[in-house]
Amino acid sequence: MQYWAHVASTTEIRKIKLAKNDIFEEAKTENEKPDIKFDDVSLNYKDHPIYQNLNFDLAYGKKILLQGLSGSGKSTLLNMVSGLLKPSHGTIKIGDENPNPAQSVYIPQTPWLFQGTIKDNLCLGESFTDQQLLQVLSEVGLADELGKDPLNRIIHPEQEDLSGGQRQRLVIARALLRDRPIILLDEITAALDEKNSDDIREILYNTPKTIIESAHHINFDLTKKYGFESWMIEDHHLVNNK
Repeated sequence: MQYWAHVASTTEIRKIKLAKNDIFEEAKTENEKPDIKFDDVSLNYKDHPIYQNLNFDLAYGKKILLQGLSGSGKSTLLNMVSGLLKPSHGTIKIGDENPNPAQSVYIPQTPWLFQGTIKDNLCLGESFTDQQLLQVLSEVGLADELGKDPLNRIIHPEQEDLSGGQRQRLVIARALLRDRPIILLDEITAALDEKNSDDIREILYNTPKTIIESAHHINFDLTKKYGFESWMIEDHHLVNNK
């Protein structure tokens, strides 16, 4: 994303040909509805244990609320599921494969956008039809908010021409567009008001995907409505409070 931000506003990138169209083919899972399995997983940072002996099977479509003190390892667990971090011991499987970033979408607390069109910010160099893009903008409630020609609207993130809620919904639209089986949410509404937070969560919770959300501020009526299980990080372990 950092590299894309450096070149996205230039015209030269449009002249670059892909060396290989299926560059991420090996990273895509054949199982469209994969389970997540942790088998005796431990993770250490230098000499400090972060997780010890995690064992769980998470069926596709499960929704998990991950809670714990700051620094307890909530983001670390999300990064292990996404494949960005490897455990010090044990194995993690997404379906029959090792975790890789192509199996999930990771939505962080701070929305990442760059100067360019709404279309560029959604596509990130991939090919989608205008119909697909307008449909996903409609799903997150942005189709009417971004003007008469939303896909070609230029945004300037440093000028804050989008509200905080619009920025986060745009990032969510980008995630939904990829249609991956696992959604990882890392304090995504920490900077938003209660209404925006609830609206954004309703959009995400209403999908059939597996969701793991790390959050401090939660609408428990919504998590109950969508059948979330509550997992607490305690003493380097996960405790399922259900």
